[in-house]
Amino acid sequence: MGHSMLITFEIAIVHAKITYNSYGWYDLNGCFFVLKEELEQYGGLESYIDKVEKQEIKTEPLVIRANTGDCIELHITDTFNKEVLTKQFFAGSDPNTILYQHHGIYGAIIIEEEGATFYNPHSSEKLRSGSQAIIRRKDGTSFREFILFVHSSELSGWINYRIEPIIKRLENGKDSAYMFSSFVHGDPATPILETYPGDELVIYVLDCTYNGQGYHSFNIAGMRGHWNPNKYSLNIVEKYSTGDYLYYFEDTKNILHCLWGIIRVYGKYIENLTPLYSVKEQDFSISISPQNNDIIRHYEIIAINTAMIYNKHECLESSKIILLPIENLEMVLAGKCEPEPLILYPNDGEWIEVILHNAINTRISLKPKSLQYEPLHNSAMNIGYNEWEQTVAPGESRRYLWYADKSAKIYLEIWENSILLAE
Repeated sequence: MGHSMLITFEIAIVHAKITYNSYGWYDLNGCFFVLKEELEQYGGLESYIDKVEKQEIKTEPLVIRANTGDCIELHITDTFNKEVLTKQFFAGSDPNTILYQHHGIYGAIIIEEEGATFYNPHSSEKLRSGSQAIIRRKDGTSFREFILFVHSSELSGWINYRIEPIIKRLENGKDSAYMFSSFVHGDPATPILETYPGDELVIYVLDCTYNGQGYHSFNIAGMRGHWNPNKYSLNIVEKYSTGDYLYYFEDTKNILHCLWGIIRVYGKYIENLTPLYSVKEQDFSISISPQNNDIIRHYEIIAINTAMIYNKHECLESSKIILLPIENLEMVLAGKCEPEPLILYPNDGEWIEVILHNAINTRISLKPKSLQYEPLHNSAMNIGYNEWEQTVAPGESRRYLWYADKSAKIYLEIWENSILLAE
């Protein structure tokens, strides 16, 4: 066992206007934690506030780090009310996360394993604070660490003081098929989590909702990871490939507000993102695709508009979008069989090939949940800067290929001019 260290953090509570996105949403009375040393780097408090309000500094909840066994001392000063608070405590014997708050202002202390060191992922310099880091373990391995603070209310919410409302992206009649597209709207204001193919990722999700109730579950469309409920963390060690992946929170109404963002996996080395390994060791060719002897289950389905009678009292819906196996189309149209929810039953380790035909008058897609896939062609949503069109235009067809790494039922339904696929 190593000797514990006393680590002191001088922290200021700063009061300033926080701008949440490019649409001009803001909090005129924003409050947040900042290390005093950072204030000094920017020329003092007044200069720092000026740069925040001009959006030259991107405000986020304060994240600091220590190692297990360290003694941590916090000196917190309110720059407006001159209130001073001192806290001292020992980090436990295991890596963990401590969410701290002071009158609704949030920060976190991430307790890393003994001997770990922390680096800025964009400069390789040692890191004192920040929601994104490279953590190098004492055994020589490394991982990328991301901290997402999430707040939700009935009206809106934020991730790390950033909001990207879909309702604003869809103003002026813009097509919902491109609501996550950076080609159409630019990148979201919410955090972009940058990585290279195959890097180990650890994502902490910290609930800042005022009512203190458990938050909606965190999801990444197309990636699989292990969720640790005791540490509010998702660990991703399974392979993933180049492209933009959507991360979001389970309650779909919150996606329409702002609670989503992008994980960006680069297919080549970029100058301002430090690799976990040497560039020669980095494998940029990782692909999520069937290998020899893999089983592929084939499905061909069609989306149509039809009238629906729900019961003997003839409760009628004159126009309902449904999905059918294409071999059942003539029987349903002739009234010889009733349509029912389409459920697919892949086995653990099988691939699912779906050919989707669109016989309705709007673009549609399938949203694969709890499955893995290569995002450039098979995410079924136009996400970030993925170049290939993922949705299906009226009268056209498209092929999707997904991997089921556990036994699953897959149920398909229509939602907001898109088709959701949910386990």
